[in-house]
Amino acid sequence: MPHLGSGITWNYQGKQVFASLNIKEGKITVIDMETWQVIKEIKTEGPGFFMRSHTNSPYAWTDVFFGPNNEKVHVIDKSTLEIVKLIPMKKPSGKYNVFNKISYEKGTSH
Repeated sequence: MPHLGSGITWNYQGKQVFASLNIKEGKITVIDMETWQVIKEIKTEGPGFFMRSHTNSPYAWTDVFFGPNNEKVHVIDKSTLEIVKLIPMKKPSGKYNVFNKISYEKGTSH
């Protein structure tokens, strides 16, 4: 079950892709937005809830929201679709502000 409210988009190998965490399984699904075909499923340390990036960043960050690994954060290279770092955090949390919610920036999650 994808968590579509937390999905992000970016240009990958000349095509626009969409990625979303799965709230029941430890995986991220990356989809080609033109054909709606799954390009890759990235295995994670557990089900996640938040996925964040920025159009100027080569990385996406995802959490593990449920299960025994809920202190982990994945750093994913958007050019390779590989996890490049697994950062343990005692209390991962997102930063929210009004500007981010009312301003549209392509490739970010709102």
